[in-house]
Amino acid sequence: MKKIVIIVLIVLIPVIAYAVSITVGSGLTVVNVTMKQTDNGNFALAVSNQSFKTRLVDITIHIDDKLALQGIFDVANQHNFQQFQFSLPNGTHKINVESIIGGAKLEKEFEITSKQYVGIFCCDDSTFGFSIYNKRIGFQ
Repeated sequence: MKKIVIIVLIVLIPVIAYAVSITVGSGLTVVNVTMKQTDNGNFALAVSNQSFKTRLVDITIHIDDKLALQGIFDVANQHNFQQFQFSLPNGTHKINVESIIGGAKLEKEFEITSKQYVGIFCCDDSTFGFSIYNKRIGFQ
């Protein structure tokens, strides 16, 4: 069943990207969040496509091997951050980020001991940037 879902996603993501391409630059982002979000969560995640080379990019994020979110992110003006907030138990966690269209993968371990703010950025060179802070991330 998982293989069928993965194959369907691989086929659908480019189709969705093409369908959405008429709105490139509008900041339109389509995201399916599968992990429960909480207003007072201790893990604040900001996700952005920073690649003018790949104006629409698919990003799939797993936290501790569980699908957290997947979507199509528009670069817009590069200041188009989508914010998500989750509750994670204290301890070591793993985040996996992948883009089929962008050809990028990232795997990182991080520690939760208090509220953490994480930025994930898809870059022009087919990589993901990853930043973690103990205070809210300021975007300009």
